[in-house]
Amino acid sequence: ATNRLRSGALKRRLLTLSKGIVILTIRDPDITTIGDMNLARERAREAPFVECTSILRVDLKGCTKLISVGTGAFCGCSSLTSVVLPDSITQIGEYAFSECSSLTSIVLPNSLTQLGEQAFRECTSLTSVVLPDSITQLGKGAFCECSSLTSIVLPNSLTQLGEQAFCECTSLTSVVLSDSLTQL
Repeated sequence: ATNRLRSGALKRRLLTLSKGIVILTIRDPDITTIGDMNLARERAREAPFVECTSILRVDLKGCTKLISVGTGAFCGCSSLTSVVLPDSITQIGEYAFSECSSLTSIVLPNSLTQLGEQAFRECTSLTSVVLPDSITQLGKGAFCECSSLTSIVLPNSLTQLGEQAFCECTSLTSVVLSDSLTQL
């Protein structure tokens, strides 16, 4: 499991710093997973960067083999304003960026096929999301309570739209549905 980035000394140090001062750049080409895709919901607080309010920006572009951001990996990083993901990502886990209340926009890479349950829940500053043509599944509550999100275009690759995917998105005025949707 040397190709996984897990919690530890780095997280403990980040938790001691002031809010919104850290630009986290990871350039390890051997990392395939940040966190654990199988972490139980009740243990999500053990995720690598959960509630690290010192993180301002995250750049993972240099992790060229990164395929997944695990359960709760950046959950509660309330100072996080932007995230750059590599083109290798295929999965974003449950609650991965949930409660990142300063995140304003996210561009998801064209390799992404699955967006986990409540992945961006309560990202209340999120105004813009670009969903790639590769995505087939949008998890339950994926963008629930994203109260600043105004419009969304669901790509034709999307076959499953999870329950309450856009629940309580009170600013949402435009939704373009996928022609390929088989489950809503």
